[in-house]
Amino acid sequence: MVAISASLALTGWQPLIGGLTVFVLTGLAASKDVDLGLVFLGVFAVALDWISRGWWVRTVIALLGANTAQFLSSGSPVANGLGVILGSTIAIAGGLTLRHFQQQETLLKQKRAAAEQERAAAKEKQAAAEQERAAAKEKQAAAEQERAAAKEKQAAAEQKRATAEEERIAAEEALELAVQAQKEIRQDLAATLHDTLAADLVRIALSSHSLATTIDNSEVAETARELENASRSTLQHLRAVIATTKVQHIKGPEPTIASVIKECSLMLSRRNIKISSKFPENLDARCSTDLKKNIALIIQESSMNILKYGKADSGASISIETSGEAAIDIMIANECTTEHIEDHGEISSGFGLENLSNRIINTGGFLEASRRGDRWVLVAHLVEQVKERV
Repeated sequence: MVAISASLALTGWQPLIGGLTVFVLTGLAASKDVDLGLVFLGVFAVALDWISRGWWVRTVIALLGANTAQFLSSGSPVANGLGVILGSTIAIAGGLTLRHFQQQETLLKQKRAAAEQERAAAKEKQAAAEQERAAAKEKQAAAEQERAAAKEKQAAAEQKRATAEEERIAAEEALELAVQAQKEIRQDLAATLHDTLAADLVRIALSSHSLATTIDNSEVAETARELENASRSTLQHLRAVIATTKVQHIKGPEPTIASVIKECSLMLSRRNIKISSKFPENLDARCSTDLKKNIALIIQESSMNILKYGKADSGASISIETSGEAAIDIMIANECTTEHIEDHGEISSGFGLENLSNRIINTGGFLEASRRGDRWVLVAHLVEQVKERV
C-alpha cells in the first residue's frame, strides 16, 4: 500500500513510468488481498491531471486497469462499482474543467501575446510613420531650401538683368549725350564760321572787287584783284567746311530781333546802305525761341545778299508784322545794283536762301524772293504758336 502511494506521488506526472508502476503494484496488491480504496484516490487525482493535459488514451488505460484490479480484489462489487463510477466522474469532470480553464488561460495568454505583438507592430508602424514624417519633413525642408535657392538665383538673375538694363540705358544716354554734344560743337563751329569768317571774307571780296574796278593805279588794282581771288578761294574752302557740319539750325546765344537788325545795319553801313525797320514792340517776348531764330536767320541771310547785290549808297527796309496769334509776316526790300558782280557760288553766307526756304516750309510757312524791277523783294510767312502778349 505504501509503495503504491509513493509511486503515484513520485511518478504520477510521468504517464509511461507512472502507469506501469501503478499496474505492477496494483496487481501485486490484488494478489495479496490488500484494500486499494485509498490508492484509487491517487489514481483519480492522476487521471484528473491527465485529462486536463489531454492524455486521453493513457487516462482510459489507467482507469480501466485500476478499476479492474479493484473489482478483482474487492468482496463488494456493487459498492466498489459505485465508488469507481463516482471517482471516475469526479476525475473526468474535474479534468475537463481544469482543461477548460487551462485552455482559456492559454487563449488569454495567446491573446495577450497577440495584443503585445499588435502593440509592438503598432509601435513599429508608428515609429515607421514617424520616420516617414521626419523624412517627409526633411524632404519638405530640402524642397523649401531648393525653392529659396531658386528664388535667390532668380532674384540674382533679375538683379543682373536690371543692372545690365541700367548699364545699357546709361550707355545709350551717354552715347546720345556724346552725339548731342558733338552736334552742338559742330553747330557752334558752323555758327562761328557763318557769323564771323564768312561774313568778313564776303566783305573783303566785295571791297576788293570795288577797289579793283574804280582805282586808276594798276598796281593797286592788281593787288585788289589778287586779294579778291584769295578771298573767294578761302570762302570756297570755308563753305565746304561749313557744309560738312550738316547744320540744320544755328545754335548759340539767343539774340533779340533788334540786336540782329543792328548788327546787319553795321555790316551794310560799310557800303553806305541804310536799313529802316518796323516791327511790333515786345516781339521777342511774344515769339517762341524757334520762331525768333527763323526771323533772325531771314534777316541775316537777306542782309548778306543785300551786301553782295545791293546798290551802294541806297536803302533797305525790313517790315515784320504779326498775323493773328499764330503767324509772322516778313517783307525785306532793297535796291539792286546795276554793276555785275562775279559769283560762282563761293560768295555766300553759308546757309543759303534755298536751305532757309526749305526750313520755313518744314514749319508750315513759306519764303519767296525775287527781283521786281530795280528792287529785290523777300516775303516770308512763318507759322508757329505765338506767346500771349506780355
